[in-house]
Amino acid sequence: MGWTLDSFETNIIGSIFGTLKAVWSLSAAQSSLAVSVWVLGILVGAIGFGYLADRFGRKRLFLATLLWYAAFSVATVFAWNYDSFLLFRALTALAVGGEYSAVTATMGEFIPRRNRGRTDSLILSGFPLGALISAAASYYALSLLPPDIAWRVGFGLGTTMALIFLGGMVLGYCLIQFGVTWGYISAYVVSAEILPTRLRASGLGVSVAFGRVGAMVTPVLLTSAFAPTGTPSAPLLVLLVLAAPGPVAAAVWWLKGRETRNVSLEEGSDDALMDGEDALAAVAIQ
Repeated sequence: MGWTLDSFETNIIGSIFGTLKAVWSLSAAQSSLAVSVWVLGILVGAIGFGYLADRFGRKRLFLATLLWYAAFSVATVFAWNYDSFLLFRALTALAVGGEYSAVTATMGEFIPRRNRGRTDSLILSGFPLGALISAAASYYALSLLPPDIAWRVGFGLGTTMALIFLGGMVLGYCLIQFGVTWGYISAYVVSAEILPTRLRASGLGVSVAFGRVGAMVTPVLLTSAFAPTGTPSAPLLVLLVLAAPGPVAAAVWWLKGRETRNVSLEEGSDDALMDGEDALAAVAIQ
């Protein structure tokens, strides 16, 4: 997606600039300068963000360049004259150059050697895709809208694509955090409700301890699984195995667990209904 965005921004200028030249009465020299400023921005961004990616990490810098790109691409849409347009285009180009560095470095480092050529070709195929999208967007914008609005819409579509991409990602993180947070919140409540008083603190301690054990062993297991092959499939399989008890425990609780909503602690944790050993086992599973 990032590579497609880069291509969109690189190619949209060729389709839109004729209209922009007429709207602002630009000379041929000014048109050439716009192209030169764009290329210079990519050059500086590739060096600068490449250095920062080595210091602070590929993923972090890649996300930073996407945010930078979105911000100054929006600013370009609202450029009020030629000088402000040049400034915003140069700043947008810095992010595009940074994406070049981060993406190409990540492709070489993350993808196992037996799949590197095929995967690289799939990622880099985003460039002609971006060119096609920019051509289609320019055609319809110029055909359907007044010139002074059409070029702004053309540049704005690149921003829209970036924001949609950032939005696979924020939504995905939110869904993950929702599941994790609601899981441990409900587990503590249920544990307090079903454990008898004489074992309640011990049972909650066991529950907390199981969570910490998982936090300790998971990074080691994932790293060990990744090292022999260098492919993400092995760590993913380990992660799925580690996560498997969660749905199993949830299914058992759904079928066998007692509903304790609006039930007093004394009633819910009655030793006659559940003895301490069974309660401890249930908490440990959760």
